[in-house]
Amino acid sequence: ITDVQGAWEIVLRAGLIYVSGKSEGGSATSITAIPVAANNYDVNSPWPVRYHDNQRTSNRTHPILTPSRIPPPDPIAPITSASTSPAANAAGWNNANVNVTLSATDNAGGSGVKNITYSSGGAQSTASTVVNGSNANLLINAEGSTTVTYFAKDNAGNVEAAKTLVIKIDKTAPTISITSPTNGSYVLNQAATVGFSCSDGISGIASCTGSAADGSALDTATTSSKSITVSAVDRAGNTSSTTVNYTVGYGVQALYDQTRAHKSGSTIPIKIQLVDANGVNVSSPSLLPHAISVIQTSSQASTEFGDAGNSNPDFDFRYDANLGGYIFNLQTTGFGTGSYLLNFIAGSSPGVYSVGFQIRR
Repeated sequence: ITDVQGAWEIVLRAGLIYVSGKSEGGSATSITAIPVAANNYDVNSPWPVRYHDNQRTSNRTHPILTPSRIPPPDPIAPITSASTSPAANAAGWNNANVNVTLSATDNAGGSGVKNITYSSGGAQSTASTVVNGSNANLLINAEGSTTVTYFAKDNAGNVEAAKTLVIKIDKTAPTISITSPTNGSYVLNQAATVGFSCSDGISGIASCTGSAADGSALDTATTSSKSITVSAVDRAGNTSSTTVNYTVGYGVQALYDQTRAHKSGSTIPIKIQLVDANGVNVSSPSLLPHAISVIQTSSQASTEFGDAGNSNPDFDFRYDANLGGYIFNLQTTGFGTGSYLLNFIAGSSPGVYSVGFQIRR
């Protein structure tokens, strides 16, 4: 072009203007290195910006055109980040459904994110899924360990290396087994050991504690209603608690022959001692048993009963120091032939105690 008189070429490249041309009747002229502000040109363009004054060229119907610009190459793959809601606890577990958000970005000046691909396997299986755009979401709700695989692709065809995210969910509370004590009665000072265990089939047990330690001696030192409570926490934060109630009472030692038959209408001296599990007598004047009923065991019928000569006022047993125990003089008037139980309570001790006797007409 610079061979045509009156034609000039102006080229902008990398921030500098280059001018070349030939004036009419003159020689070729060149002016170079004129700075241009950066916001007036595209520094990433592989082509210069060209301006032509070709009105003075010999071919005015075919102006000289600059080739169209070609977008800069984008050799860099996008990057995807993953976030979860709610976040896992310190042990890496969740105890609720987890929403996974995938967000992809391309490099500055890049071609832009085209799509995100994800899949999952393990506890929850999800087929490969392509989502157009730079964001994707998926819900993980299966208990156990699920691995999410994901990557992004940009408009230039660059594909990110696959990444993985492990989601662990346990929504089930741990189980507790208490083997000792059982729901029942124990005798004062009875030897027994506390026994319990906790288990969790998904995340595992983080803690298993009882109101008394596993393997420790069961509390039977006093007569009362008692309990053992065990609490468990799994690694996902699920909790459970189990309580076993038990009672501690007295042993009863009959100081008479319970198999001997007494004539109906006679007075039977019911003599007993309260003892512990080792047979040690714990009877005392401050602890008086109180008769509450007589039951004929063959029919389970309740029978009216009384004490002989008001020797047991208010149906309380009488403490006898020489006996080291108690006496209740039971009047059997009107009792038919059969086997019977005299039921009584002992102070604040829970439960009802019984001793037997026989009647014949």
